[in-house]
Amino acid sequence: MKHDQGLDQLLRRHPVHLEVAQLIKELRQAKGMTQTDLSQKALISRQFLSEIENGRRRQVNLVKVADLINACGESLYVSSSYENPLQISDQTEKEDEILRAFSAGQMELAESLLAEIRNWRYPSEHIMAKCKRNMAIAISYHFRGNSKIAHGKMNNIIMGLSYLECGEEANYLTEIFYRIIKNGNKQLLKQYVNAQKGVTS
Repeated sequence: MKHDQGLDQLLRRHPVHLEVAQLIKELRQAKGMTQTDLSQKALISRQFLSEIENGRRRQVNLVKVADLINACGESLYVSSSYENPLQISDQTEKEDEILRAFSAGQMELAESLLAEIRNWRYPSEHIMAKCKRNMAIAISYHFRGNSKIAHGKMNNIIMGLSYLECGEEANYLTEIFYRIIKNGNKQLLKQYVNAQKGVTS
């Protein structure tokens, strides 16, 4: 499969701090703790904790994350498995493979791969993987002739990230979305032209 190198670089530029933010926030809430409770127990300021939970702290120190998780009465465990509820992961290989297939005009492959994960239930900390899966679903609608639905679904993703005050992540996914649409359209046109040449020759 021939890849767009620029797209590959974009897909590798994954903002893992957003997943950490969601993990800390949901764990704190599950334990019935306020930000003040957790910050006092972890010996950090409430403002610092708020910045982590809102995704404003891009440089996330795993030692500090471990302290926060320990303060909630849990332990940090880093894994590559989707099944671990306390996983901090930036693994989106499956989702990226689908997006690359759409970009390369390999629609059957992309749809086949997407069917495997379309109904996955992601852990809450796998925000970026879930966003990329949902973006792949939106792109699928575009290439099946439902551009309006595709853009509606993509707008929902962007609004959700904006609600979390994650504008940078929203811009990141928007750039990928339009790049894939552009590349995929170009590849489909090329395939159509080549098919027509075969018919007329």
